[in-house]
Amino acid sequence: MEPARKTTQYLMPVTRKAEDNIGYDIYPSYVLDDGEIGTDFQSLADRLMKEKVIVIDGYVGVDYESYRTNLDVILQDRGIQVNWVNVSQAMLSESAILDLIEPYMGEPDSIFGTRAQISLADFFDKGKLENLAPDPHASLNVIYGPGAQLAGWEGLLVYIDLPKNELQFRARAKSATNLGSSQTFDMKTMYKRYYFIDWVVLNKHKKAIVGEIDLIIDGQQFTTCVWMSGNSLRKGLEAMSHTFFRVR
Repeated sequence: MEPARKTTQYLMPVTRKAEDNIGYDIYPSYVLDDGEIGTDFQSLADRLMKEKVIVIDGYVGVDYESYRTNLDVILQDRGIQVNWVNVSQAMLSESAILDLIEPYMGEPDSIFGTRAQISLADFFDKGKLENLAPDPHASLNVIYGPGAQLAGWEGLLVYIDLPKNELQFRARAKSATNLGSSQTFDMKTMYKRYYFIDWVVLNKHKKAIVGEIDLIIDGQQFTTCVWMSGNSLRKGLEAMSHTFFRVR
């Protein structure tokens, strides 16, 4: 099996070691109360199985199908039949997306482009998006993928985030694509598309919904699942921002 990431930088560990606190702190953190962070799919499934409708949004480069597979096995073992809907089926065709982003990609032989003046919603066919609906006969309905929140389903909002550096490691390994693309390109083209378009529209979308997120998942991990509540996320962000401005 080909590696999912191409880099000499090791994956951030789930827990810190004592020696990580010596010298420069490469894992700056804010201490939360005990029990506020889950570290496996079982605990996440415990939380999700209480719902009827779940919206799993997130960043490009996340292995959404792996999350679906892991959670589906656990939920089925608990007698919960899940209707999974991939929001990508409501996206514009890949050729239409290329036309959409072309004004921002600059010259093919240049590393420069233009910051996108479009939104994540522009990547979708509005009619197809509106036609995606929960199955009333399913025990649990889950819509997932970047932009899932745009479908307008009322339910638990989960966001799977991924740092930009980790996305680049996956792109180098050809395990991640650009937003709305099923294929990889040369790294210069992919990075330019990430920088001028994908990151712009995805960050704008994340900023717009961060106050609504119920659960957030760290999408860096492959064999486990690290997650916490949106309230804990916002509490940590607020505390760290106050620390930052006080130090500055």
